[in-house]
Amino acid sequence: MEKVKLKDIAEAAGVRPSTVSLVLREQPKAQSFTRETRERILSIAADMGFFVDRPRTPAGRQLRTIAFLLAGEIQDGWNNGFFIRFLNGIEEACREMGYNLEVMRCHASEFDEPHFPSRNHQRSVDGVVVTGYISEVLLRKIHEMRLPCVCLGEDLAGNQNRFPIFCVNAVGMYLQIIRYLHSMNHCRIIALMEEREHQLALGDELKEILSRTGEMPQVEFRVMVNDSNYSDFRNGSDFLWRLVNWDDGPKPTAVICNERVGIGILRALPKFNLRCPEDLSIVIAGDGPMCDVSFPPLSAVAIDCEEIGYQATRTLISHLRQGKPVPFECGRSDFPTRLNIRGSIRALESSARSGQSEQP
Repeated sequence: MEKVKLKDIAEAAGVRPSTVSLVLREQPKAQSFTRETRERILSIAADMGFFVDRPRTPAGRQLRTIAFLLAGEIQDGWNNGFFIRFLNGIEEACREMGYNLEVMRCHASEFDEPHFPSRNHQRSVDGVVVTGYISEVLLRKIHEMRLPCVCLGEDLAGNQNRFPIFCVNAVGMYLQIIRYLHSMNHCRIIALMEEREHQLALGDELKEILSRTGEMPQVEFRVMVNDSNYSDFRNGSDFLWRLVNWDDGPKPTAVICNERVGIGILRALPKFNLRCPEDLSIVIAGDGPMCDVSFPPLSAVAIDCEEIGYQATRTLISHLRQGKPVPFECGRSDFPTRLNIRGSIRALESSARSGQSEQP
């Protein structure tokens, strides 16, 4: 990649190179320019990959510290085991590469000067690893502060190819589940997803692939969106109520959801006089400890969150050491997944393909 120069930014912003220099180096004279001019220069510089000197302490030493930032909207915060598994890999990478680690939760409204001051020498971290639902406001703030950043998972709003993403291939993971359910004669499958940009796009892509390829023509795949907090245990009961009162053709015989909702479904089954897997098969997108100890044990797709966190953090620190920005192209979506079959899936009679199976 050709090195970006001040004159390149100046030409794009329509100002003098000296103006660009004052703004990027946050000199007092830069305050004489309009706010619009300063923000335009900063935005163009970030888009062109211009990297300002790495954060340093007053003594001029490198901080050698990164932050793991969990979006504040995540239910139960650090008690949510899925995200803790990322932390284990991040911590290991920091230890190996000689970096300190700060861990924090943060809403978009809180991610401001008190946490990450705009002047480089005041910052407490060199870069950030973010995960959870990352709002467009939060991503924009990280971008404007020119903080090197990597993202764990695709649940982002308005990333616009700014930061590299490390994740599994979600489409491949769901197709892996659907294929197995189809092999067990389940043809009416429903996935519970969040009402968010990435989740809705994922559901549309899955339906389009199944329709276009004709690989499993008997499968009717639907997406159900929860109006309330998707990860709430109570959504399991809400789903069962909607299933019992289903009036849109034959009822689904299998559901794909996350671990917390799956446990909520199991807890609510007796309330609706239903059983798993006799009346409903359940598969979890993201294996966790509760899947093993539930009754029946929940079939689930294992995601190696530790490895994802480890590789993302090593990539971030490697670029920090070189004094380079972390390009979007450094992201990965090829981390493998594994379907662990347990007791929550029942094989239907082959007649289920023609709609003759028992329904809840």
